[in-house]
Amino acid sequence: MNIRTNARQEIRIALLSSNEIREPIVEIIIGYSNNTRSRIARNGNVVVSMQTPAVLNQTGTNIFRVTWANNVISVSRDTQPFPF
Repeated sequence: MNIRTNARQEIRIALLSSNEIREPIVEIIIGYSNNTRSRIARNGNVVVSMQTPAVLNQTGTNIFRVTWANNVISVSRDTQPFPF
């Protein structure tokens, strides 16, 4: 899925297994900690956290691609072929 936003602070994306908010929940946070880090958590437990300095464009539109295949979640900018 592609996500387009003008957010200047963190972006939060929840992936749910149904229309109700209940476990399992996968949360993707892009640009937290003053736009320096991003992470993926499952049911509140951090699976991966990494430095992503200035990942959010402060003056324009941000477009991210989220893919989920074979139990692997990947997040990338629309302009980059590889996940961060």
